Amino acid sequence: MDTTDQAMEIADQTTELAEQLTGLKDKDAIAEAGRLLGEHSEQTIFKVVEGDLDDMQQQGGDVVGVGRVTMLVFRGGQWLNEHGRVEQGGVTLRGAVLACVERICEDSDADTKRWNAVGDRLVEAVAQLDGRTVIDAVFHILAELRASGTVARGFESFLPLAVEAMGAVGAVELTAGTAEETSVVRTGDGLRAYWIEAACECRWEATAAVRISTVLGEACGTQTGVVAQRVQQQLRQAAGTDQAALAGQLLRLARGGAAHQREIASGVLRFFDGLADEDAAAAAQQQVTAAVRRDAGLGDALVAHGRALAADAGEFTLGSLLALARVPRFGEALGLVRAHVARAADDERQLVAARWVCAHLPAERGVATQLAAIVRRAARGWEQAAQALVQAAVTALADARQPPAQRVARDTLRTAFAQHAFVRGEIIMQISGRAATDTDTESEAEPFLELLALLVEDDAEALRPHAARLVDALETAGAPAAGRVAAAAAAAGSVRAPLLLVLRKRLFAQAVESRLAALAGLAAVARAAATALAGGDSGARAGLLEAAGLLRRGMTQQAEVRAAAYGHVAQLLQLPGAPRALGAAVGGVLRAELARVLPPGGAMGTALERCLLPGSDRVAVPLPAMLCCVSRLVAAGGAEPQLATRWAEVRAQLARLQPDDIASDAPDPRRQAALRLAAECADTAAEHALAAGEAEQAAALLAAFGRLRIADDVLQMGLECAVDALTLALPDMARLRPGHALGTTGFADAVQAAAPWATDATAVRHLLGAAVARVATGGATPTAVLRLAYVVVSGAIKRMADADLPPLLERPARGRGVAQLSADALAACTAALSPELLPLLPVAALRPCPPLFAESPELPSEPQIDSATCAAELLAVLRRAADALLARRPSGTREAASLLAAARDVAATLTDNVFAVEGVRQSADVVAAWASTLPAADVPPDAGLLRNAIALTTACQPLLPPAVTPAPPLSALRPPPPPSANADHCEFAPMRRVALVLCRAARLLPGALSDDEDSHSEDDDATSLRALTQRTVPAVAAAIAVWLRYELRQAEWAATQLRRLVPPELELRGPDEDLLSSIGLERRVCARLAALAELIILPLLACTQLPPAASDHVLRAVLDLHRALAGLTRVKLAFAALPVTEAFTQLLSLVCACLNTHIYAVLVDKYGCLPQQHALLSQPKSAAKGKNVAGKKAAKSSRSRVMRNSSIVSSLVYQIELTEKYVVQLGAKLKTPLAHYLKRSTARDFRIEVAAVPEQLPYEDDVAELEPVLQNPGDSSDTGEAADDVLVSEDAADPDDSGIGHLDLPDPGDSDTNLNISGEDDESPASKRQRQL
Repeated sequence: MDTTDQAMEIADQTTELAEQLTGLKDKDAIAEAGRLLGEHSEQTIFKVVEGDLDDMQQQGGDVVGVGRVTMLVFRGGQWLNEHGRVEQGGVTLRGAVLACVERICEDSDADTKRWNAVGDRLVEAVAQLDGRTVIDAVFHILAELRASGTVARGFESFLPLAVEAMGAVGAVELTAGTAEETSVVRTGDGLRAYWIEAACECRWEATAAVRISTVLGEACGTQTGVVAQRVQQQLRQAAGTDQAALAGQLLRLARGGAAHQREIASGVLRFFDGLADEDAAAAAQQQVTAAVRRDAGLGDALVAHGRALAADAGEFTLGSLLALARVPRFGEALGLVRAHVARAADDERQLVAARWVCAHLPAERGVATQLAAIVRRAARGWEQAAQALVQAAVTALADARQPPAQRVARDTLRTAFAQHAFVRGEIIMQISGRAATDTDTESEAEPFLELLALLVEDDAEALRPHAARLVDALETAGAPAAGRVAAAAAAAGSVRAPLLLVLRKRLFAQAVESRLAALAGLAAVARAAATALAGGDSGARAGLLEAAGLLRRGMTQQAEVRAAAYGHVAQLLQLPGAPRALGAAVGGVLRAELARVLPPGGAMGTALERCLLPGSDRVAVPLPAMLCCVSRLVAAGGAEPQLATRWAEVRAQLARLQPDDIASDAPDPRRQAALRLAAECADTAAEHALAAGEAEQAAALLAAFGRLRIADDVLQMGLECAVDALTLALPDMARLRPGHALGTTGFADAVQAAAPWATDATAVRHLLGAAVARVATGGATPTAVLRLAYVVVSGAIKRMADADLPPLLERPARGRGVAQLSADALAACTAALSPELLPLLPVAALRPCPPLFAESPELPSEPQIDSATCAAELLAVLRRAADALLARRPSGTREAASLLAAARDVAATLTDNVFAVEGVRQSADVVAAWASTLPAADVPPDAGLLRNAIALTTACQPLLPPAVTPAPPLSALRPPPPPSANADHCEFAPMRRVALVLCRAARLLPGALSDDEDSHSEDDDATSLRALTQRTVPAVAAAIAVWLRYELRQAEWAATQLRRLVPPELELRGPDEDLLSSIGLERRVCARLAALAELIILPLLACTQLPPAASDHVLRAVLDLHRALAGLTRVKLAFAALPVTEAFTQLLSLVCACLNTHIYAVLVDKYGCLPQQHALLSQPKSAAKGKNVAGKKAAKSSRSRVMRNSSIVSSLVYQIELTEKYVVQLGAKLKTPLAHYLKRSTARDFRIEVAAVPEQLPYEDDVAELEPVLQNPGDSSDTGEAADDVLVSEDAADPDDSGIGHLDLPDPGDSDTNLNISGEDDESPASKRQRQL
């Protein structure tokens, strides 16, 4: 029969079978259908089912289900299998299944629901299919997947079961599909694995990727790794709407153990860290949370990833860990986030200081920005992460050991409180809980109280629902906290009655601390009411009067409570709109108290003595505070006429007051207390006269003030009045406040006539001494500090460089003069201001204007005022003044030292915005060059002066030209250019000059080795290096070493930043941008360390001539150098993809070969036994029996010093060996010969015999007197005066100090290259090194 006849016969049979099946309607239809189907072939059944599916498709898309014929075919095939006719049943099901699979694959709209019922029939039949049918069906679907990249929804349930069934199929021969048509025989498991691998290699349609990954995830069995890798690749190509679903499916595939789970979890976190779509990230966050609920092992994987967090972790990783921390089992995640925040904040601080590495690190979002993004995403499904973030921020805010992390936590809580109401209750509860237990100003509650003030400033209305909790905290809060909490509660409103009730209760408590807290709270309530009243709220007047009435009750209690009440009232009287309301409340009390304490017609001196407790020097009546309230009330126009008149009489009495009128026959402590009280009253009266413009009375009061202060100590004087008086005393031409009485000609003439301040140096010295004392102790406001800086710069320091020094600035016979006190005052001002306010000082000193002296100082908005330009100009002024002072040696030494200390702080303000200012670099270059030459100049040998000169040099070094050109973007460089070799050498040139001068001076110390041929040069050095003596050389060496250690710690930190650029999977991805940028960073760090190593050699060569306290600093710098090199080598060990660069090998050659040779020679000469000690060491023990007690003490001291030295030496040798160990390991790992850079011929085995140490070491006689100097650097001045300069120490080093120079030194052991080394065999290594210098 030909093909046409066969086709016609099959068509007839198909039609007949379809009609027969359609006609079956009774209850035995399934059995009858089975008998009919058992008589037909597979092809006929295939056609019948295909035709039925075509009819269903032609009926329209709304038809959902399976046709009757198809249903009967499936049921009939199952009936045949159940009744033992397995062969006929298999044929029937095979034809039906293959027909359904083909029709679903051919349907272009296969994603509709019409095929879901057909897919259900396939799922029911999969258990009864034979192996051939399963293979044909599954590979038919695979062919469709290869062609279109999609899998129909009808196969979502069938395909996993079919693939699973392939594991039970026997050996199957598959054609590889090559040109030779080779065949491969695979078993069931291998067949399934082959199908999974083939499906993962296919192209997936983007819109169907989620469905395909779901199907393969259910069918893959143990092959989760293959599918997970394919899904991870598809994740980068998927649309934003599908990325979260793919991530969820990827997390479901994490079933291959802990390592596999961590790999997948880390991949998902890193992917969404770099994703900008917040909606996709929020959906992925939910997928991560759901995956952790299903499998707790994923939570462990996330925590393990958190332990290895780098500083560049993104918002998604942090948010996932925070959400995970809500589960008690994974509470460790919260601690990991806190640790990461602290580390990232510290890295940002380090990056600001180490500007030389900024160009080699990618620009990253700050950790504060990341946490703000997490807070913002809380509205998109990140609520749990935001709640956990609040907990972490609260803990970080309470940790005072991490100031950068505290600032980040404060900003985070502030942002969260402003954006989300569901976290406000938790934040207020934490603040109120700490405020309730606060009793000290420097307590742990201080950051929370600052946060509360910021929340009130942002939105006081947001605090309204939580005001009751703040009121509850007032019941136990201390005075510092009570004021802020009460202010916040009053600003929130709606709780005035409960708030005043609590404060009233505490005001009448027995404890004085409770009363002081109540007064602070009442003052805050009154201040809030006065502010509201000034804003137009007439209803606030009642609250102001009620709070003022309670404050009035405090004016009649104990002295401490009275003083506090007067102080609060005085502050309130400065608010606009408050004086009239307060005058009605407290005016009567003030008038009565003033009449009681200072009765009309009574002697002022007797009344002042009665203000003290009988027989004591303690104050019973705080008269100055009361007079301050009266003064401000009268000045504001809120006082009664009787009170104003009486206040005028009191001022007249104070102007006539003489020191002899006050307790002349009383004991000295009581009389001094009375004089101090009188001076404070005169201070208040003078301030009132100055503000009112009463010229004659102000001059008389200032004269009385000066008389009283001369007779008393100046440490307790008011700073504001002292600054006002200094404005008159010093020859100042400008005036701060427009229209102030100080600016009038008549007032100035009256002042000069009554109290000639410009010629009365004693009075000016007292004023300056008081101002310096108040600023140095931290008792001055920023406004007062800026005003004082302006006065001393414009009135004294600018005139120090004049050829004809004013008589006022001449040095007195005894004590500190006006010039020295002015310099000390400026140094105290620069040290007292915070880094945020320090840039205001140059502008205030040179270009004063009202915004700088407001309650919250800020730079004016005028474009012509530039802080960097003013700082450079002030540096020039200070340099000229210090140079002129040093020319008048030795009288100007102390003044110059203080000016250098102030210049160092001013130079620190030029580090941020200096590149855009013209001329600033040149000014810094001049200052640095001048400061670096001071050690070799003809200046007095003052240790403080030289230390401050070195500190100024290091502060100016980063600003020196030529400027390092910022590197272009990393993406534009392949490979990145090597770092400039001259960048560090140009920056370190001034310090190189200082180090060379130190080496020259070390030859001049007692006991230094010298030769006849060098005697002439030594005489020249002794003439030119007068500043470097036995006292000053150790201080200079210690200052250089401290700066070196700071720079080395920066370089060590920069080496750790390689982890930000080299991810762990770098070796799998091959060279890319991260690798190239890491090589650039490594080269930059190596160049920096090489420059520092070259400079360390200079003080190291001078070590043998330095006392132990100074040489120890140098050895610790060497220790830090090896620690930094070891850290860099360890990072290279962790990432084998980093190659061994030429810069690294050059660094190894310099440090491990050249520098180590000098180190071991110094250790032998400095800490080893010298030949002349052998006789002492060989003495028998009996020789020491006759020694006296002093000798035994000296021996004990020598042994203890040797033990200290042994600790330094052993630590240094251990660090050297550790560095060499890492170098050897790196060479073995990278198959690179690095061991030949190490100095392997040096023997480092040693043991110190303490019992053999002589009683007196040879160098002790020469350096014994230096021990107190090095322990107390402030007493090292040769002038014999008290040290007031700012010193450089290891713990308080300037964070902007940097720089060293370049020096090529020959190896001491290489006689071929050292022409100056003598050929004598008995020459010591120390003599050889001295010859090299």
